[in-house]
Amino acid sequence: MKKVKLLSFIILLSGCVGYAPTPIDFATDQRILRGIWKSQADSKENIQLNLSASYIDTSNYSISGTIELNSNAGLSIVGIVEGFDTHNYIRPQTSMPLLSVAKLKYILGGVNYNLHCTITRLNSAKPMIPCSVNKADAYSDTEPFTLQKQ
Repeated sequence: MKKVKLLSFIILLSGCVGYAPTPIDFATDQRILRGIWKSQADSKENIQLNLSASYIDTSNYSISGTIELNSNAGLSIVGIVEGFDTHNYIRPQTSMPLLSVAKLKYILGGVNYNLHCTITRLNSAKPMIPCSVNKADAYSDTEPFTLQKQ
C-alpha cells in the first residue's frame, strides 16, 4: 500500500518538472501579430488585420492598428497579447553598444601589466581592435598597437 502512494507522488512531481515557455524573438519571429493578417478562404467572415506590435515585457506585448470586417474598412483596434506560460518574448535589441573596453592583467618577469583594448562596433570578418599596455604602477601607456582576429 505504501509503495502505491509513493509511486503516485513521484509521477505527480515528474509531470510538473522540466516545462519551460517557448522563447519568441520579438523582433523577428513570424508568430508576432504584426503586419497584415487575413482570414482563410473558407471562413464565414472576411477579416483583415493591419497591426503594429510593441514590446511590453517577457510575457506581454501590445498591438494596435486597423481591422476590416467584410465591407467595414478601417476600424481601429488595440489590444494586448499575453504569452502566459506558453511563450517568453525576448526583448528586441535596438542596437549594439558603441564600444566595450577590455581590461586585462598579466605578470611578466615579476612585473604586473595592464592590457587595455577598446572594442568598437565591428563589421568586418577579421576585426581589428586598438590596444595599449602599461605597467600596473605606471600611468603612461606604451605605443598603441592593434589586435586582429585570426
